[in-house]
Amino acid sequence: MLRGGIIIFTYIFSFKLLKARPSKIKLFGCIIVLSGLLIVGVVNFIYSTSNSSEEEYTLLGYGLILISIVIGALKFIVEEYLLTHYNFSPFLIVGMQGLYGIFFACIFLPLISLIPCGLKENACVFLDSG
Repeated sequence: MLRGGIIIFTYIFSFKLLKARPSKIKLFGCIIVLSGLLIVGVVNFIYSTSNSSEEEYTLLGYGLILISIVIGALKFIVEEYLLTHYNFSPFLIVGMQGLYGIFFACIFLPLISLIPCGLKENACVFLDSG
């Protein structure tokens, strides 16, 4: 549910970086999204069953989600900027995203999978069974 926060960050970045004046309906939509995120966050906090040893992983997870939300919002802002200021074709932008995805999947992910996992045994995705 926290991934819905990308709407709020995109709204903020479009206001600050693109100097766009969003309409009142967009502000109202962001307020609805923010209230939904707050409700889910409060319920998650109240009914949390994690112990103190898992809290550091929970905070790490929230931090990684926040970073991904900011990067995703910046991606939308860059797309909007390229479409409006440089008159790029939408097909070109989608093609550039596809090339980035191929690069990431074929080069970067195999390199990351070689990093040894130092977490508990049940937390690691890939384990050496040999």
